[in-house]
Amino acid sequence: MSMVRPWAVALALTVFGLMACQAFGYTITIDGQVSDWGINPVDYCHSDWDPLPGIYVHEGGSSEDYQPGTCGGYVGPGWGGQTYDAEAFYFTADEQYAYFCVVTGFPPTGAGQHKPGDIAIDIDRDGTWDFGIETTGNNGNIVGALYSNVNWHDVTFFPSSNPAYILDGTVAWQPDFTNLFYSSIGYGHYVIEAAVPLAALPVSASPTPFTAHWTMDCGNDEVNVQAELPAIPEPGTSTMLCGGLLALAFTRIKTRIRKKRQAR
Repeated sequence: MSMVRPWAVALALTVFGLMACQAFGYTITIDGQVSDWGINPVDYCHSDWDPLPGIYVHEGGSSEDYQPGTCGGYVGPGWGGQTYDAEAFYFTADEQYAYFCVVTGFPPTGAGQHKPGDIAIDIDRDGTWDFGIETTGNNGNIVGALYSNVNWHDVTFFPSSNPAYILDGTVAWQPDFTNLFYSSIGYGHYVIEAAVPLAALPVSASPTPFTAHWTMDCGNDEVNVQAELPAIPEPGTSTMLCGGLLALAFTRIKTRIRKKRQAR
């Protein structure tokens, strides 16, 4: 039976450790595009709403409410056709940021007298919408900012879709880079794509469950995603683990090479 070389074990442990240090989701480019989420919205009935493996997907799975010529424009719980359709909600995270993606037919400029909603976040899923991400800058709020202690505006017609958008609150984090796009992706679809630092959210050494929610202010349709903020190791733990394993492997390899040279 062949012997497993110590240097090979060390190298394997290093690779495993480095993978563990990277054991988060995907790093998303915030650019108003959705291909890096793995979805492909096209014309009605043909959109691919299935994201990449490991990305959290909205409740109810991959589907689109409104189909032309059916249900009289019903989108659930209300009506209005594609304009008032909320199609999908996705979430992922890497070591630094939490990423959110909403797909809707509702334009950022609003429709009629109705305004777009903001992304609401319920930490621990206890029924309290603890945080909000401002999507449009309504009421003088900062686009892309994360708000806590939020005073929410309720929806106009369908209370089950609450809450709608941020009236005011405390700025928990203010972006110093472009962290939010609300833009057209064609075929009557718009994307709201946002990133906020994990450090601005109540992360801990164990995964933190939450629900994220979006609707327009009439509440005709809504999307929710249930996900977990990743566990964050103690400061320096990941670096020490990966660095130590790498140093061990390097030392083993050097020793092996030196012994080979001495044996010649």
